[in-house]
Amino acid sequence: MKVSRLFALENFLMTTSAVLLSIFLNRGINLKPSSLGVFYQEVADSYPQIINNPVSHRPLLPFLSFLTGFDVQILNIVLLYIFTYLVYSVLRQKYSRFTSSLLLIAIGTSMVFRFTIIYGAYPDILTLLFLVTAILNIDKNKLFYSLLLLSLFTRESAIFTFPFFYLLKTQNEKIFNIKLNEISRFIFIIFVYFSFYFLLYINGYQDSYLGWDFYTSHIYESDYLRKYSNFQNYLVLGIFSTIKFNFFLFIYLFIKNKNYKFPVFVLFLFSLTQMFLAGDVTRNMIFVFLAYFLLLYKTNTSINPIFISLIIFLNMIVPKYYIFEGGMVTPNSTSLEVFNLVLFFRKLTEFIFFF
Repeated sequence: MKVSRLFALENFLMTTSAVLLSIFLNRGINLKPSSLGVFYQEVADSYPQIINNPVSHRPLLPFLSFLTGFDVQILNIVLLYIFTYLVYSVLRQKYSRFTSSLLLIAIGTSMVFRFTIIYGAYPDILTLLFLVTAILNIDKNKLFYSLLLLSLFTRESAIFTFPFFYLLKTQNEKIFNIKLNEISRFIFIIFVYFSFYFLLYINGYQDSYLGWDFYTSHIYESDYLRKYSNFQNYLVLGIFSTIKFNFFLFIYLFIKNKNYKFPVFVLFLFSLTQMFLAGDVTRNMIFVFLAYFLLLYKTNTSINPIFISLIIFLNMIVPKYYIFEGGMVTPNSTSLEVFNLVLFFRKLTEFIFFF
């Protein structure tokens, strides 16, 4: 008991320090809804009444806000702390205190952490919390599938992670080695969510601005790639902007890992396919963190603290990029961010995709 209490105290102190440092390096924290986050607060304020709203089909975060009495963004900060605590606890089981702390700070200086403290009241951190917890409970059927269902009710794009979770659940790297019992469970939770979705839709509670029509309209556009004109030059930068220079460690772990290369590749591929439906590259590719977390959790190799320190340093001196359908922004720029990589990534994108 004494050991577990000391471990919990260590986790608390390290998590708190990492969160405060990340907030400091970000030049503060946003405690109010911003942009689309306003819609989530409106839904929370309307409960128990259901209103016609662009995010009515993502009810879980607003509902938790309603239950707790916290504004959505305040609740998000609490969830971000829980998420950070969970990640550190898992890292600490495998790595030393010093290495775990550095890894946590490296994550804290990426958009995985910073998105929530910059853009208020979005559901992304709750989605990640559910999905990371699902990875840790892969063998507990009821809990595992419940977490996946909750992730859909938080943000329906979590469905793009399901092929990845199917591969983890069936513990094989061949997606065509079909296990019908597992597939039927995935189909069932998808059916449950979309039954709720279409119930909202047919009763007039789902605004088409971010609903089904939002996604299908892009498919039927006569000029299918028109929507990419504003951010096509930033596509690779958008992918990089998610975990930033943690990608160096991601690649190293990917090479070292013997069992999860194919699930990781599938997650990356399906995250990328979201670009054909919605233009927020940074937000859509944030699921890459799940693969990074899995590799940190499941790869048996040592990590040099100097390597992680270099990642933190580079994350600090390179701006926070956010790539969306309208183009690119660098929110909360600081005097430390002196090394701009926009031109480099534009040239790299042109080279890879021939834009």
